[in-house]
Amino acid sequence: MNTVGLNLKKLRKDKRWSQSTVADKLKISIPAYSKMETGASIMNITRMKELAEVFEVPANIILCVEAGKYEVFNSSQIQELKNKISIIDQELIDLRIRAIELYNKR
Repeated sequence: MNTVGLNLKKLRKDKRWSQSTVADKLKISIPAYSKMETGASIMNITRMKELAEVFEVPANIILCVEAGKYEVFNSSQIQELKNKISIIDQELIDLRIRAIELYNKR
């Protein structure tokens, strides 16, 4: 199995979909999709785009060099990360202000 195939399989399993489900979404046969996962068929860019849309991920996730070594975040996880970044940004601003205040007091 090739890297792309392993990534497709992981994406499918992460969604708890069968090969049949993915094949239906792509409007292809189950054996045709199975060949993508096993690396028996070569995909063109159009098919890669369709797969990215079906799995709701950027195409580079499918092409990721280290098979299965990617992480896809859902919208709530992304929002949580943005909130954490915002808090850290504010802490940095506060630290800069405090450093300036201390510098000016000398």
